[in-house]
Amino acid sequence: MLHEMAAGDLYPGDIVNPPRRALHHVKVVEAEVRSIDVSARRIRCAHGSAGFEVEFEFDHLLLALGSETNFFDLNSLGGSGR
Repeated sequence: MLHEMAAGDLYPGDIVNPPRRALHHVKVVEAEVRSIDVSARRIRCAHGSAGFEVEFEFDHLLLALGSETNFFDLNSLGGSGR
């Protein structure tokens, strides 16, 4: 499938299934974690561009780590995408 996507013969939406469509009764939140109280089952995080502090209770918690691209101090690469 990789060569088909690279050639433009296969649309990524044809092979990707968004988890929000498959997971009913699940709340997905993209935020920066500030603290987790496992015994009380509570998580405090900053949400949105303004960084509003919000707190959630949880039954099950799944944390997914983000990443940032390292351009090794080659600032010209960051904006051009080349």
